[in-house]
Amino acid sequence: EDITDEMWTEQCGVGLNAAFFLARAAYPHLKASAAGRFILLSSSQGLHGGAMNPAYPGVKNAQRGFMKALAREWGPDEILVNAIAPAALTGPAAAYFERNPEMRAMTEASFALGRLGDSRDDIGAAIAAMCSDYFRYVSGQLIVVDGGNYTAL
Repeated sequence: EDITDEMWTEQCGVGLNAAFFLARAAYPHLKASAAGRFILLSSSQGLHGGAMNPAYPGVKNAQRGFMKALAREWGPDEILVNAIAPAALTGPAAAYFERNPEMRAMTEASFALGRLGDSRDDIGAAIAAMCSDYFRYVSGQLIVVDGGNYTAL
């Protein structure tokens, strides 16, 4: 009830419209490449819901459907389309936890591995793997890279 029309429109614009415009711009380049990869950054909130802001998980679930449709459409052009649902300690998250240390402990307790991921070593490495030949037969999938948070819910 607290989500305004403007908030809804902004979140759809940032999360879903941006994915569409990026995909449309990237497609000719991916088609021309020998190993086209298109990876959307999503969230496990699109799977489990998430509280307090229904727009965010709604957009993330819509991204998943968009990714699956692109995987089918672009597959004949040998373009792999996937999404990643990461959980990492970003700069803004670190600043928030510095102001609210009790929230960091509570948040990390929800992760099976007991910690938030590192943006480069955990999330970046997963994306690099998804772009490699190790994932050459994986398309239309949401890969959850969150230290077991989604499984712990």
